[in-house]
Amino acid sequence: MREKVKIFLVGLCLLVIWGCNNSNQVDFSGRFYVIMGPNPRGIMDVTQSDNGIIFTLVGAGFSAEGTGTVTENIMTLSASFSQLGSFEASVTSSDDGESFSGFWTISGQTFMEGTLSGTRTQWETYDIEAFGIPLFISVDCIELSKMEKVSKFRSGHGFDYSDDFETCRSMKHSFALKPGENPAACQIFAPFNGTVIGTLEDWEGTTFWKGTTIGLQPDSFKAFWVLIYHVNLDSSFQVGDHVNAGQILGKPKKEDGGTTIAVWVHTPNGDKLLSYFQVISDNLFVLYQQRGLYSREAAIISKEERDANPLTCQGEEIIDKGTLAHWFFLN
Repeated sequence: MREKVKIFLVGLCLLVIWGCNNSNQVDFSGRFYVIMGPNPRGIMDVTQSDNGIIFTLVGAGFSAEGTGTVTENIMTLSASFSQLGSFEASVTSSDDGESFSGFWTISGQTFMEGTLSGTRTQWETYDIEAFGIPLFISVDCIELSKMEKVSKFRSGHGFDYSDDFETCRSMKHSFALKPGENPAACQIFAPFNGTVIGTLEDWEGTTFWKGTTIGLQPDSFKAFWVLIYHVNLDSSFQVGDHVNAGQILGKPKKEDGGTTIAVWVHTPNGDKLLSYFQVISDNLFVLYQQRGLYSREAAIISKEERDANPLTCQGEEIIDKGTLAHWFFLN
């Protein structure tokens, strides 16, 4: 009888010790809406058993299945991204278990690294058909006086950058410096009051760094986000940092000394890209009018015009750039 009592007590003690050692372990099970780099377009489903993890990560143009482990409030993940390489991530849970944040890398034919954050709360949506497009950008993203030209929305410049509604077209704007301007003397600015939602280090292959892409969410319209590419940041911005309109983010890292900007919105029917010139304030647009851009539409190739004059894509590469002008020039 004494032996049975002793065994019971030892087992009880071990159970208590195990419970104390695991009392801080977070259960990551469930669905998270993730921002991989600066882009909030991914969904991660996590199944956790003890400290083991099975997960799927699906986003715009990528999907992966992998495994991981949990130690207290830290989840580490591994997977293989087809044609990209090995994916590794480490994220830390919030105290309430409703969100996480951390970093990821992809190593293979190319090298990529960025921030990773997720929340159990679905993203807000905004119905632009019902409410119209808000003019929430009040400050230009770059020094306009130093720019020579800007690529048109839906041009064939660069590579295919399209949304849930269109394909094979570049639905963003690239800014190019005037010849002779020094990129190191050009500033890139936060275009509104908002929050840093993520960053991505942009590499050509595994050796040439092309700068940081930073994602910003405006305070006033949470369903929108703006990506600014090829930035040599002045400081190390963290996810959740607040920026003010006109705050200096850094300098151009592109070879031609400019930057690229993309404007996204979560709509009830999918993620949609808008032209920068559809969301800038009237006061800001006047500055472009003074440089010869007579209307907002002049910066945009319409969907109908693009569809009638299609490009040809092979993967993300635009192999036939069509006959429409890719740029508008500033006087």
